[in-house]
Amino acid sequence: MIARDWRRVPPSTIATIRDEDLAYWRSTLCWNASVAWERMESARAAGLLPGVIVEAGDGRVAGWSFYLLHEGSLQIGALVSHSSRTTDVILDRLLNTPEADRASDVILFAPARAADTIRALERHSFSVEPYHYLHRRIAAADAVAVGRPWRSEDRQALADLFASAYAGSGDVARPFARTGTADAWLEYVDQLTATQGCGDLLAGHSIVVPSADGARLDAAIVVTRLDAHVAHVAQCVVDPRAAGCGLGRRAMGTVEDALARDGFTRLTLLVGESNRRARVFYRGLGFERLATFVSAVRDQPRRLTSAAFDTGGASTLR
Repeated sequence: MIARDWRRVPPSTIATIRDEDLAYWRSTLCWNASVAWERMESARAAGLLPGVIVEAGDGRVAGWSFYLLHEGSLQIGALVSHSSRTTDVILDRLLNTPEADRASDVILFAPARAADTIRALERHSFSVEPYHYLHRRIAAADAVAVGRPWRSEDRQALADLFASAYAGSGDVARPFARTGTADAWLEYVDQLTATQGCGDLLAGHSIVVPSADGARLDAAIVVTRLDAHVAHVAQCVVDPRAAGCGLGRRAMGTVEDALARDGFTRLTLLVGESNRRARVFYRGLGFERLATFVSAVRDQPRRLTSAAFDTGGASTLR
């Protein structure tokens, strides 16, 4: 096997893996990733997005990945492999890049497309949390509406709600706001609402439920568009102080009714395997498992050398 810098391979090779990847996301995940690929390809072609392609002896692509150093973390944006050996080659290559030398940790959140992905990551000292990718058909339920549409001025209150809901979760492999600081939660809100990391924000279908005194948010659901008729619940969260009264179910009903009226037919979401309470909740709403994503993190001892460099820039997430 030969590992090559994907910035230096022929355009035809990139076109092949792009077409195969787009087909996978759309057919398996109901997700149109074409905009993400346009951004990735623009950055790759400009030499700003490093990656690796592993070729078999006959020249066929056996696997690939891309990555970026962002604020001290080496972020792996994809891990596509067709064999355990290829996965090991990719991870060994990524963990020995100049970017990895500068990183304090390495993080990955991507579909687990190979059966042994989790075992391979654990062999390379990653802490791993599987995420269930769920879906269901959308059907209007004439639910009693709660809350109001999300507005940009809700940014701080939404960050505070996330911080409260996830306090003490102890999930070392959580793929967002890993430090748990106030700034990290604000950055996460911006990733959900101002970028295309998880689809395009459907601001009119994303709702917040203010508390009775208006001092905070009791609940929120952030919804994005993955494809023409596919919506995605990027976050459904209830403040612990408002839990246990059916607020989450009513909020989901409000969102689904609005989506159904606007022609959406399918709803997807991601939930951590260790979050048993949430998995039971979504199962009760009729969601079924479609695929598995993996969230992984590895502490990376700094191995600064004269060859190391910082790529800088903003992270590219899908």
